Amino acid sequence: MIFFVFTLLFYISHGARPTCAQRTQTDYYLRNKGAPAALFYFNTRQVEDKCQVISNSEFRKQYSQLTPKEHVEHIIDINNGPSELLNCNKQIRGNMIIANGDWNRQVGQLCWKDVSVEKRLVYGDEIFNSAYDAVRSCCINTPKMGDIVGVVVAIVAGLTLSIVVVIIVNSYIRENANKPAIWVEVTTG
Repeated sequence: MIFFVFTLLFYISHGARPTCAQRTQTDYYLRNKGAPAALFYFNTRQVEDKCQVISNSEFRKQYSQLTPKEHVEHIIDINNGPSELLNCNKQIRGNMIIANGDWNRQVGQLCWKDVSVEKRLVYGDEIFNSAYDAVRSCCINTPKMGDIVGVVVAIVAGLTLSIVVVIIVNSYIRENANKPAIWVEVTTG
């Protein structure tokens, strides 16, 4: 039981992280380094409603001129992003941009430290920091890992207390099962 609890707490606090490529930069970036930004992304950044949760298809519909080679890209990656934003919703307007599909697929295979470096080179600090700040500031109502661990600890403590009470009551009943019952008759009158 204790092993199970510690294992559960370990996986909740560390999580199974997606694997990433051993490369530090994408082939697409290396081939197009120094090229105009339009080879990498189409600037769809909007200041208003940065916390609006929006699907990729809804976001894409707003730009009718896009081709299938262009993808909705999350500047702060959904699955392989920074650990401090692990529990934050990244499917928000302030974190989305339209990017070249080939580059987007490749950059999504890198480890976050390499992704963040390459995305800063491609998008520039202003766009990258704006997306990071949007995810962080819109994360206020998202439960943090400490909150989740606290809930798990409270559940485990409650279950443990319940088991202890059941054991005590059960042993009391066993001890007193063969003793004659004492009946007291109360009369009013």
